[in-house]
Amino acid sequence: MRRTGTTLLELVVAIGLLGVVTFLLMQLFLPSMWMFNRQQSNSESFQNSMFLTQRLQIELTHSCWETVTLVQNQPAAGVAWALSLRPVLRYAASSGNPIVEERFLVYFHNPEQKKVYFFPWVPVVPAGEEFPLKLTPAALSAACLNSQNVRERRMLTRYVSEFSFTDRDGSLTILDPPLQFHLVVQVPDANNRGVETTTTDIPLQCRNVRW
Repeated sequence: MRRTGTTLLELVVAIGLLGVVTFLLMQLFLPSMWMFNRQQSNSESFQNSMFLTQRLQIELTHSCWETVTLVQNQPAAGVAWALSLRPVLRYAASSGNPIVEERFLVYFHNPEQKKVYFFPWVPVVPAGEEFPLKLTPAALSAACLNSQNVRERRMLTRYVSEFSFTDRDGSLTILDPPLQFHLVVQVPDANNRGVETTTTDIPLQCRNVRW
């Protein structure tokens, strides 16, 4: 009676051929997958930069200049630029004055990480003192560096090489609107041999409606 089956040699050859085919397929598949993921990440970075710009436009529109604070060029503290504002909830029926939220919305750029972060901030006010209408530059810098805010921070976009503001007179101590917002995002290309750059320059204006 004749036996049929697979010899050990045939099995070894089959496994070897399977390994060679798998290796060749991986050589074709992995670079394509890596390229796709890279392109998707780059696309998300550009989309996030557009989202950041639109978000700043909307939130400045729904705020008032009396609540806006800007801090610039604090690289030693890990903050290149920072902005804080308080959104307007409504306007008083009798006077038309804006009624704003107690929390501040804070944006800041970390130049080492090349990322822009956002977090809400409610400062602790000592007993007997009034809640501040706006943050001082020192308070804004301290809020950006406060370890308690790490959990609240949300990274909005990365690969940010420039994130800055100017106003009409060039002095940010007393704002002379509108603000000019400047954003440069430099994303490494798919081959990691260069960068793809997008630059945004837009005016930011608060509404400041009274009636």
